[in-house]
Amino acid sequence: MSNALRILAGLLIVEAISAAVIGGRVIEDHSGHPVTSAEVKIRLAGARMLSADLETDAEGRFQTPEIPDGEYRIAISKPNYAVTSLNLNTKGASPLFVRLIRGGAVQGVVMDRDGQPVTSASVFAISKLVGSATLKRVLMPGRHATTDAKGQYRLYNLAPGRYVIVVSYGASTTAVGSSGSAATSSRLGSGFQFYPENPRPRVFEITGGEQHHNIDFSLESSAVYSVSGKVELPEAKGTFWLALTSVEQTAMASAIAQTNAEGHFNFTNVPAGSYHLFASGPSRARSSHGAHLDKDPYFARTRLDLTQNVEGLTIAVDKGRSLSAQLSVDPSSKLDPACAKVAQLVLSSLEDWGSQLETKTSIDFAKPASVASLAPARYSATVSGLAAGCHVAREIAVDLSGSSTPSISIPISSPGNIRGLLQNASSGTTVGLAPEDGSAPVSIAIPNAEARFEFSALQPGRYRIWTQSSKAEPASGSNTMEIEVRGGTTVDVNLSSVMAPAR
Repeated sequence: MSNALRILAGLLIVEAISAAVIGGRVIEDHSGHPVTSAEVKIRLAGARMLSADLETDAEGRFQTPEIPDGEYRIAISKPNYAVTSLNLNTKGASPLFVRLIRGGAVQGVVMDRDGQPVTSASVFAISKLVGSATLKRVLMPGRHATTDAKGQYRLYNLAPGRYVIVVSYGASTTAVGSSGSAATSSRLGSGFQFYPENPRPRVFEITGGEQHHNIDFSLESSAVYSVSGKVELPEAKGTFWLALTSVEQTAMASAIAQTNAEGHFNFTNVPAGSYHLFASGPSRARSSHGAHLDKDPYFARTRLDLTQNVEGLTIAVDKGRSLSAQLSVDPSSKLDPACAKVAQLVLSSLEDWGSQLETKTSIDFAKPASVASLAPARYSATVSGLAAGCHVAREIAVDLSGSSTPSISIPISSPGNIRGLLQNASSGTTVGLAPEDGSAPVSIAIPNAEARFEFSALQPGRYRIWTQSSKAEPASGSNTMEIEVRGGTTVDVNLSSVMAPAR
């Protein structure tokens, strides 16, 4: 073997056995305290198996044994904290310093107009997106609580974002769906109330670890009325569910009623106001999301201005409506249609009908998909199951409340990217990123020697971006800004380690 070949072989052997150790420390962002027993999962890029599965010690530290040099994906998690992930190339890497964001919390009591505690009421934290007038109620751990015997509630693990807090009482969808009847005292009636009042709800800003105490409700007094009538039952008999949902806020029904065997229904103690009266059925099952409708359901909607008791209403129901939907390529992207071979169209109602109206069906670029048996409601349309590299460019709103049968095209785009420069930052400062609605883990970028950083393969949408100090001290706060990421584009940003607060 020639000397040149011997040298080359030696280099290859050195490269093959080149190893690294990944270590670092995890602290709580808002306090600077070490996070113990956080799970640290480390995976080599492209590998199926984990390279290391560790826990942080009492000082928040972790360290792997020797592992091959390369590009790794690191995910750090602990209950009540936002899952945080980052990419790390071990060549030349320094020990990691990761700040975990603890979920925020809101707690208080719900009292009636006489100052007595209200038990078994439902309290929700609902995301309030910038520029959106529509609220979407999500039943997930921490964002929903039931008041106890003292009227107390606690919402927790709230990801960074904006929230409004609302209490629902009486014959709510959650109560009737869970137990079949109103959960709170009948003298309260039925309805909902935002904190501190419906016309001007307070928006709670969560950036990490905030504890909002004494967010107390005193349910307002108002005139209440009853509404009774009959649903003209079709051949497919069964229980029909009816909802009185405020015209001003359709995400939360004020009251739910069910028909008896003859189709009669009765709402009691409903506040005065302008409502949509929704009817859906038949149903033979229910859950906290409301009624589960039989196959080929019937629906009705009508407007009702409630200023006095209403009797003898007759509700005529019809078969559900149809929608034609197809995927399209967003003009900003060049995509391979193969990314949608197993995609699903997801239609979720933006209105509370007291029924589970979410519908899923297969969808692709090749031909329109027909979706039948839909309520004459307003829906949001999105897509799940897309292959890597394909994203929904934007959520589509669909209005089926009119007489027309619409068709929709859902634009699919390539991912977006953020490329940035970190100015005036001390050594070890990192950059955090999270979706505005808290729907995905926090991502961390480590600036390179030129203070440049990048977030790639992002779902289009609104994000929050902030800087993180490398010192074990409480977060400085007010260092967050908002950014819009569009599919197929790269957003260039210049950040300072101290930024102006988002407005």
